[in-house]
Amino acid sequence: MKIRTRLVVSFFISTLVPCVLILLTLEIFMRVKGRGISDLFQGPDEDFFRDVAASIIIILSLTSVVLILWIYGSLVARIRMLSKAAKRIEEGELDFSIESKGRDEIDDLAAAFEEMRAHLKDNSEKILKMEEDRRQLLSNVAHDLKGPLTSISGYAEGLYDGVANTEEKRMRYIRTIMEKAKDMDSLLAQLSLFSKIDNDGVSYEFEHVKAVDFVASVLRPAELDLKNVGGMIYFFAEAPESLEIIADKDRIRRVINNIIGNSIKYRREEVPLEIKVYLDEEESVVRLTVTDNGKGIPEQDIPHIFERSFRGDQSRNAKVPGSGFGLSIVEKIINDHGGDVFASSIEGKGATIGFTLKKYRKEA
Repeated sequence: MKIRTRLVVSFFISTLVPCVLILLTLEIFMRVKGRGISDLFQGPDEDFFRDVAASIIIILSLTSVVLILWIYGSLVARIRMLSKAAKRIEEGELDFSIESKGRDEIDDLAAAFEEMRAHLKDNSEKILKMEEDRRQLLSNVAHDLKGPLTSISGYAEGLYDGVANTEEKRMRYIRTIMEKAKDMDSLLAQLSLFSKIDNDGVSYEFEHVKAVDFVASVLRPAELDLKNVGGMIYFFAEAPESLEIIADKDRIRRVINNIIGNSIKYRREEVPLEIKVYLDEEESVVRLTVTDNGKGIPEQDIPHIFERSFRGDQSRNAKVPGSGFGLSIVEKIINDHGGDVFASSIEGKGATIGFTLKKYRKEA
């Protein structure tokens, strides 16, 4: 039964029931006196009692009408508003708001609808952002795989056609093919790790790690990569050698290598690359900071560099290899360790990227 029908029925009940009760009460009262209710409407007071009865019926009717109209106006309009809102949500329209100004049950329902709408909109925007990130990721990966594949194909054809007609040339071709294959393998490994991390499919093996020795062991292989591009790396440990952190060594090694790899990719060709790594001790955390003298990061890009697939101005980075998810891996791993990432830069002079990890404290 619709609300309008129920209110009409309520009107007749609220009007007729009091009239019937009043008549029954008068009937009982008159019978006690040995008379009938019809006697009230006969004799000298006949007009008076008829007027009273008519007035009572009119007052009850008007009161019921006013109350029903008030209830109908306050309820039905808001219910229709919620019904329209539900229809818009069903059709996928989420860019509106549902207002609730009162404090009754309908307003509580409206507030719940608004919370649901906001939640759906937030989830929808996240899904759209994830899909856009995935499309960008696939585009970046395809672009980054194309370069090494083209080089491998070209040098392999050179070997096959006999273009490399000296032993020195053949070895150079083979080394180039091996390097490009290594680059592809590194990219695919990074993509695999990103996929696992993105779906929370990575397990961590946390242990107590001596911070200074561990960071030094990670930086030693990086020195060779820097020497290949004419750069140097410096390590400044302002923490005791006994200091321990809680970490998964393989994952933190990946974090450090990703940051250093970023410095190598975005170096300035006109100056030798210098990377300085600082390890500092704070009250409850250890802070590792990597500073370089490379191209730097535009100020407007700094808040976004840890986002998935972000590579800033595509025209600036067209010749720079990379899928754009290296620093997002950094942030995810560090957050899973309970730490924080940070970045700062002066464009054209260099960038600083770092993170914190929890200290290990022996309990008494």
